[in-house]
Amino acid sequence: MRNITGAAYAASKYIELPVREESTLLDFLLKQMGISRNRAKDLLSGRAVSVDRKLTTRHDTPLRVGEVVRVSRHRQSTMLLNKYVKIVYEDKNIVVIEKSEGILSMASSPKQYCIKKVLDEYFEKRHFKCTAHVVHRLDRETSGLMIYAKDIETAKILEDNWHEMVYDRRYIALLCGSMKQEGGTVQSWLRESKSLVTYSSPTDNGGKFAVTHYHRLKSSDD
Repeated sequence: MRNITGAAYAASKYIELPVREESTLLDFLLKQMGISRNRAKDLLSGRAVSVDRKLTTRHDTPLRVGEVVRVSRHRQSTMLLNKYVKIVYEDKNIVVIEKSEGILSMASSPKQYCIKKVLDEYFEKRHFKCTAHVVHRLDRETSGLMIYAKDIETAKILEDNWHEMVYDRRYIALLCGSMKQEGGTVQSWLRESKSLVTYSSPTDNGGKFAVTHYHRLKSSDD
């Protein structure tokens, strides 16, 4: 078995690897290319691998002696490259993304730029027959991890059980100025406006009751 170096891989538009012993496609890629399991699966899901010039995305595709596996370098064209959204996990039902500040979780009007639109375009580019379903939201200027479902059934399961699964949320904020207290507790009720903006009320406004404990991590004279 030979290991394909990064330099050799970058030198051509694709590489051809002859099959000299029976194997599954995933195991073959791991041994021949010296890459990680996640990297190999990414190549497959990115439609970058063919066997005897027949495109395949199945990791368990059986290989026979004499066949030729071709790996294309054009996989990058189907990857998600976006300054606001980074995929950290993906399977057939969900996608977990790292959201940057400055983008909406979902749009309140058709023309607004949002993560759902980014993911839908990503799915379409990769020829996935699915769309992104919003399970929970983060404010535009809040960054952090988010889960989107790929089908309505998974979205409903997550939404119906969300507060049992996620009952502790933690945020880190950078403040300018000095805090009157180094820590404390805030109790409020949260409601969502028609434009999907969440606002807080110190009295019961029919929204969800929330308890927030806060404390200062560190401070600086600057």
